[in-house]
Amino acid sequence: MGQYQFSYKHQEPAQWLKHFSDCFPSTLKGQELFLEKPFGEGKLSYEIIQEGLWVKFLKFKVFNPVLVQRESIETNDIFILDFFLSENVLRQTIEGGKEISHSYQDVNMLFSSSMVSADINLEANEWMNIVQVLFTKEWLTENVDLDNYRLKAFFSQDKPIFLSENLDHHLRSVVANVTEDSTHKLNLTSTIYQILDYLLFKFNGRNLSIPNRAFHKEDTEKLFHAKSYLDKNVCENVSINILCELIQMSRSKFKRMFTQIFGKPPYRYHLENKLEKGKELIETKRLSISETAYFLGYDDHGSFTRAFKKYHGFLPSEL
Repeated sequence: MGQYQFSYKHQEPAQWLKHFSDCFPSTLKGQELFLEKPFGEGKLSYEIIQEGLWVKFLKFKVFNPVLVQRESIETNDIFILDFFLSENVLRQTIEGGKEISHSYQDVNMLFSSSMVSADINLEANEWMNIVQVLFTKEWLTENVDLDNYRLKAFFSQDKPIFLSENLDHHLRSVVANVTEDSTHKLNLTSTIYQILDYLLFKFNGRNLSIPNRAFHKEDTEKLFHAKSYLDKNVCENVSINILCELIQMSRSKFKRMFTQIFGKPPYRYHLENKLEKGKELIETKRLSISETAYFLGYDDHGSFTRAFKKYHGFLPSEL
């Protein structure tokens, strides 16, 4: 059998689930949809946190390739956070031809507005684990003080909005608590609010005035190769020159494009990954502070402690 195709627009979860059930073999039971043969297996479900705020749980696999086309609408009425928790790679083409690969080890959070279109390629027989947080513009303006985050102008844009973010150690631990087995509604609500607060704070630290631009596929692949190299060598001191030589790209172009896609310059990205890893190692008692400093490539305990305090706001000995 050939590739399936599924098209939809940004909708409230109930409408989306009903539309999906009408297109493919499945059983819809309230807020849960169970996939059936010959299409696939697994479950899609959602929870209502508040009016205008939802969380969706997508844990499934398909038996044949599926092209999912998310169509844009004319206004930014709905915003969506996609958390990619699968080890398998999910490839997505965003508005303007920007190609992104998602997995738990790659870019693993995508924020987009309802004016963004996307083509998502689902490979056959690969389990996907995705958590989505959706909220309407009305919910956002009624429940969040955007002036406090200095993001009012950002969310008022009348154009497609798209950002990607890595799950650092803190955010990974928070997202890990968002599961479909979260039977305690208060805990689930609290966790969703923690995620939104943390990400709005992270967005506040980014240069959101840089316009989204389409990149050539070759350049995009090079940037993700460089990012993957940094992720795999978090304990090493990797220079910009090494990365530029690795991907055959000029230093100025690399720094500009890396910052635009990943929200921060490559040096800062690598440094923050180091310090997040250091926090994880110390918190879990896997290494002492001195051992952690050496493991992460610092020449001495003091340099690591100063960098740690500057980034986290407290000393590693205070963990």
